[in-house]
Amino acid sequence: MTGSLTAWALAAAGAALMLGGLLYALAPLRRPFVSAGFVLLPLVVYAAVGRADLPDAPLAARFAQSMQAGEAAWERMSLNEAAARLAAYVRSHPHEAEAWSLLARTRAAQGEETQAQMAWARLLALEVDAPLQARAHLGFAEAQIRLNDGLVDETAAAHLHAAAALDGEAGAAQYWLGLRAQQQGDTAAARAIWQAARAAATDERMAQSLEQALASLPPR
Repeated sequence: MTGSLTAWALAAAGAALMLGGLLYALAPLRRPFVSAGFVLLPLVVYAAVGRADLPDAPLAARFAQSMQAGEAAWERMSLNEAAARLAAYVRSHPHEAEAWSLLARTRAAQGEETQAQMAWARLLALEVDAPLQARAHLGFAEAQIRLNDGLVDETAAAHLHAAAALDGEAGAAQYWLGLRAQQQGDTAAARAIWQAARAAATDERMAQSLEQALASLPPR
């Protein structure tokens, strides 16, 4: 048992190293309230180790096996090349939730918000666990917000409420919902949303971002 776990861990570590170059390229995801490292760390772990309770190889390992010998290493790829590889991969593996998530983030890093939304929508059509579903709703909403030059519209709000209800991205979703209230001129609602989110925040960076949002409101 110990030997099999060790082999599994080594395989996961190798897969993580293979993805390192690509993840480095994806650093500027432009989330306004959280650093790139905070966004990418769960992705590195999730993509590298997959689901420990399932017999499938991790996504990174399957991805590596799909590459032909002698092709350029991931760390030498441009963001566009990585996106093209991912797009080709999901066409032949349409049920790979992890791959759709990585493609969506890649498209967002490219500034291709419409394509990012399409990838998030494909992910939402799959049966995935609540945290990944919440991330997809949040990603879809953020792409919508960027497409609307920062306006949190009804479509974005619907996905934000869905993300908040799933708890996986509650703090980030409440940040945007508070901004929506502020954009609609309801500073009291914005303050209430951000104060509640700040009280529940367990991540220091999220807490700081919510404090900054609260500080941007006019005095009562």
